[in-house]
Amino acid sequence: NVGVCRGCTIHAHKVSAGCGSSTTVVTAAIFEAIAGVVDYHLQTFPNEPAVLSMSLGTGVSQALGDLLAGAVDSGLVPVASAGNSQTNACTQAPAAFSTQTDLITVAATSLSASTEQHSKFKTCVEEQGANCVDYAATWSNYGACVTVWGPGNHIYSAYASDQESGTNNDNDYYSRDS
Repeated sequence: NVGVCRGCTIHAHKVSAGCGSSTTVVTAAIFEAIAGVVDYHLQTFPNEPAVLSMSLGTGVSQALGDLLAGAVDSGLVPVASAGNSQTNACTQAPAAFSTQTDLITVAATSLSASTEQHSKFKTCVEEQGANCVDYAATWSNYGACVTVWGPGNHIYSAYASDQESGTNNDNDYYSRDS
């Protein structure tokens, strides 16, 4: 009775063959996974809300943008991690498509629980929008393709170390709220 989304049905799709996977193999697996989720949603729960949560990254291609637009058209809410390369999120997919679709791209802050820090971050976001990187985690991607910032540093997890850091962690929380 724990987790980010109690009561949710989750279907996982592995898109990486592991260390040393070729980009072509991973990209093909990403396309196959997204298409599979769209098909499953349309056939099984066409009138139900559903989220396409993507903690991954690949090269930008119009074919992927079209596939994500089709996912939105099918009723899915796509949520993607911004990436952990300390670069502009618009240079990597799926994050790059947040300006062309209803994709929600989540970047990570490094905030502590300090009320003062949260207040400063809120003010920064209100003044600078998604480009506010004053409190970004040093490894998080950033830029105009970022839709929302969330905590991504030292997040409690089921992983062996108990805490993980990365935009894939805050992505799960926003997926739940979508």
